[in-house]
Amino acid sequence: MTGNHRITVRMACRLALLGAASITTPTLAQDADVATDAYRLGETIVVIGERPRLADEIATLDTVTADDITRRGARTLEEAIALLPGVYVRYGADGVPRIDIRGLRTRNIILLQDGVPLNSSYDGQFDPASIPVDNIAEIKVTRGGSSVLYGPGGNAGVIEIITKAAGDALGAGVAAEYEFSEAYEVRGTVSGRAGGVGLSLWGSVFDRDHFELSSDFRPTALQPGDERVNSDRQQSAMQGNAVFDAGDAHVGFSLSYRDGEYGKPPTTVNSTESVYANRPRYERVEFDALSLQTAVEFGRGGPWMVRPTVFFNRDGELTNGYDDADYDSQVRSGAFQEDATLEVFGGGALASLRLGNDALLSASLSGRQENWESTGFTVATATGGGGGGGGGGGGGGGTTTVVRPIDQDESLNLYSIDVEAEWPFNDAFGLVTGVGFSKQSRDGGASDGGFSYLLGADYRLSDATTLRGSTSRKLRYPTLRDLYAVDRGNPDLVAETTQSYDLAVQHRFGEAGPEVEAVLFRIDAEDFIERVPGGITRNFEEYRFDGVELSASHRALDRLAVAASYTYMESENRSSGADTTTLQNRPEHKFSVRLDYDLTQSIRLGGHYLYAADSYTLSRTTPTTTREVGDYGVLNLDASVTFLQGRMRAYARIENALDEDYQESFGFPQPGRAWVIGAEYRP
Repeated sequence: MTGNHRITVRMACRLALLGAASITTPTLAQDADVATDAYRLGETIVVIGERPRLADEIATLDTVTADDITRRGARTLEEAIALLPGVYVRYGADGVPRIDIRGLRTRNIILLQDGVPLNSSYDGQFDPASIPVDNIAEIKVTRGGSSVLYGPGGNAGVIEIITKAAGDALGAGVAAEYEFSEAYEVRGTVSGRAGGVGLSLWGSVFDRDHFELSSDFRPTALQPGDERVNSDRQQSAMQGNAVFDAGDAHVGFSLSYRDGEYGKPPTTVNSTESVYANRPRYERVEFDALSLQTAVEFGRGGPWMVRPTVFFNRDGELTNGYDDADYDSQVRSGAFQEDATLEVFGGGALASLRLGNDALLSASLSGRQENWESTGFTVATATGGGGGGGGGGGGGGGTTTVVRPIDQDESLNLYSIDVEAEWPFNDAFGLVTGVGFSKQSRDGGASDGGFSYLLGADYRLSDATTLRGSTSRKLRYPTLRDLYAVDRGNPDLVAETTQSYDLAVQHRFGEAGPEVEAVLFRIDAEDFIERVPGGITRNFEEYRFDGVELSASHRALDRLAVAASYTYMESENRSSGADTTTLQNRPEHKFSVRLDYDLTQSIRLGGHYLYAADSYTLSRTTPTTTREVGDYGVLNLDASVTFLQGRMRAYARIENALDEDYQESFGFPQPGRAWVIGAEYRP
């Protein structure tokens, strides 16, 4: 998308926010809360009848609600889920947060928003920092084995985002917050329903000049001050959905648009200073992303349901790589420019039938086409031979730079058919079985395919104690980048497979006592797709991840809520010929605790602490050596007060309150202490 179009969209966002702020409802009963109904027409796991889905009950599933998001002061997706067990958020050379689940990477996670897959087909990644959460009704995070109805992928888990929809009453709101290291955000929303039509619109604008490092950070040649180099970010976002009730059918349409630009902060340690550091990269990115979804649901409220859907995704990204820290030169080796566009068009149908004995049969059929176009150039060093001319200059050979064009146009198709059955044999025992077949068709006629399955059960020992377990096989196909990228592509790649095992016990101590859960997990990954440093992408024989996740929650005295979790994970490269079994940037220990205290009906106090330890980075040299990234603990504090009968809320946060100097990837320090204030108004 051109720069002028981006400016137009940002202006539209600002106008939408001003419009939301000016809306009043003098003829309607005032409601203190913006409607929090959820847009269920994009949800994959659908409830039929009164009984909950067993596929959710046998899974290791956490749900983050809109109230959780508000209490934690989360602004973007990764902030909303960072405290969950088994989930690890890290920043590295890409300049955006990456979400790992149980040691598997972002590309091993399925991300859905209102039923639309947001993973880039180019590299399987997504940028959670570009996904605001203020308009989210709930986030469902499934770790390990998940329903086969999600289709291929999701070897690590599934993150399903369900946005807010219009409630019965007209609602509106506007909010703004300011961070004292020169960052601000403005948000606005409006929603309402008339007859059988509901409409919800939301928009935001975010601007950050930079973030500041901890006062304990020691400056380096690449990072001479406390203002993080090239750490600015600007973005606008708009979301909306409409629901139409047409007799027995329900029609939904959702739209999401984001655009902006950001810098990728370079490493603070030069590759000439450490074998664990890469060369500094000087890169900036402009992006825009559009997603659309249409769904029609038949049979809601009865014993059956059929829902056909169609969706479209378009992602554009312009990346400029410069050859120096001034970000204004692209003439020396290593510089590049790439203008990439990814378009995905797909659809499918989901059907469920509840039988008389409460058994549930579900089936899904889906397919999508992924197209990727990339243009631009790279600057490389070429060695000249004897003789003059040719740009090498002079007589006896030497080196010169050459500009090589980028011009790629690739596509692939992905199809899947999946069937799942739930069998509640009695009130205490239930069984879930599912099987799916998927196929990836690539340019040139090549293809790859295989089967996935899920087998799980839960058993209620008593009203207070439940056992559950599952095993699943998942496939993830290579991305367009894995297959065709000039610097790393390998068209001979095959799908990676994971075999996951979960065994869990959940117990509640009394009706109002604490609730605890313990989960044992193991993931065996075969033909794992990863790039050889400096080389091509290939399949590695076997990785293994296993460990335990412990969590506990309790609400005491009706005012204090406590939630804590601990994850211990071992990760191992079990491939033959590997010169180290260590896998990098995967901490063995992660602990988090969150406290919320209602001082009065209108004053809330809260905070959370996150600790991670025993994470390692690998050397660029062989034989491979390891180095600890460094243990760290980060404390965030927050407070809020409501007044004007709940219509106005003011809040404040101290992020990294102890000003911890820490890094999640070697050479990439994270923000120091930051002060944030904000307010929101709901007429």
